[in-house]
Amino acid sequence: MKKIFLLITVLFILSVPINAYAEDAAQKLDAALVASSGAGTESLKDSNISTYNKFSAGQSLTIRVGENQSIGGIYLKWYMVPGAWSLRYTDGGGNTASLDCGRNGFLHEYVSIEDGGIRECVMEFSSEAILCDVYVYSPGKLPDDVQVWQPPVDKADILVFSTHADDECLFLGGVIATYAGGQDLKVQVVYMTTYWDILIVREHEKLNGLWTMGVKNYPVNGFTPDEYVTTVEAAAKLYGKDKWTEFITEQIRRFKPQIVVSQDFNGEYGHVAHILKAECIQEAVENSMNADFWPASASQYGTWDVPKTYYHLYWENKIHLDLRQPISALGGKTAVETAAAAYLCHESQQWCWFYVSDDPNDPKADKINCAEFGLYRTTVGADTGNDMMEHIVSYKEQDRIAEEARLAEEARLAEEKKAKEEEEAKLKQETEAAAAEIEAELASEKKKLSAGGVAAGILAALMLGAGVMVYAADKRR
Repeated sequence: MKKIFLLITVLFILSVPINAYAEDAAQKLDAALVASSGAGTESLKDSNISTYNKFSAGQSLTIRVGENQSIGGIYLKWYMVPGAWSLRYTDGGGNTASLDCGRNGFLHEYVSIEDGGIRECVMEFSSEAILCDVYVYSPGKLPDDVQVWQPPVDKADILVFSTHADDECLFLGGVIATYAGGQDLKVQVVYMTTYWDILIVREHEKLNGLWTMGVKNYPVNGFTPDEYVTTVEAAAKLYGKDKWTEFITEQIRRFKPQIVVSQDFNGEYGHVAHILKAECIQEAVENSMNADFWPASASQYGTWDVPKTYYHLYWENKIHLDLRQPISALGGKTAVETAAAAYLCHESQQWCWFYVSDDPNDPKADKINCAEFGLYRTTVGADTGNDMMEHIVSYKEQDRIAEEARLAEEARLAEEKKAKEEEEAKLKQETEAAAAEIEAELASEKKKLSAGGVAAGILAALMLGAGVMVYAADKRR
């Protein structure tokens, strides 16, 4: 009978589809979008960031789905980073709920609605906002291309400085895909240049490329519009070398990276902005531990001495990253394949000659090879292999070790307290037993000496007290 029951159980398990145990996939819903201004909303559903709707303060956008459908969240692509706004809806109990949104300054923003059964929600704007696209999803596991950004990390295992949008894929993509996408380390990307007043699509391309490589923490943008000059001296004057050095130093102190990764001292193919940034990083990592070097950020974040600093194509202490291993977290793609896919997200730049390569025999390997780096500076020893994380314990692992030590100490203290309480209870029990025994003996003696009157009673009491005290003191030794 047991064998038959076991056979039936096995057959039942095998008959259930594997994905039946997984979370149901979220579905993209065909929602109705109604602007309070009466303006058309077709541009919000065309998946084109070049078309958009403008909303003024006090205006709203109502999002409504059909019968038997429920909103699990909305995915928004803004034309420019919005100010604070709110999402209002009525839950199944008839209660009005409001979510504060736009607080993180995300250009691509996902807002989750935890309450079930919501068919309608209203976006309410407290300042001017320009919205490109609205995607509405049912509850469930979101598609991989929905970008649910987290704020920048508190502490970075690896801090990557990219001069322009697409440099992070072309030259640093192997690092990012390997350690962010493959190993889920805390990788923070910082861009030196912006495109808000030049070609705004490149700000969107930054996010699309990073997300493709497995980055989940929102990048930091510098303050410099991208402009082209032909000499390092002109770049230093245009961008402000001191300003760049101060900004880089501030990011190092803010994120306290274990590793800093820079582009080539020679600017890969000679780009003067790449060269300038490399020089600024050099000055920053050699001085960020000194409080009198750009003291404002030292006062705000404290100083920091970066354990390891790598430069792309650096000619000393070379390492060659293995970017050809399939990475399960990246869908089985290799790091170099992932970086190449991320570069394709920079659609506005596909007219250029650039491409992603880790091939040492590539004719342009001395300019673009994204596997070649050199250890410029270290406080933890030289590399013996081809892993940037050699001699480094990730912040996640440090947290695990610290938590393990905390729990062990809590357990030790609890055991110590328990042992002390047990010892005190035992002592109390033994003291009470001894007192009872002495009292019985004295009672017996009292009967024998009853003719002695009051003096005998007093003597008996004194003897009882003294006996208990002696016993307890002896036990405490």
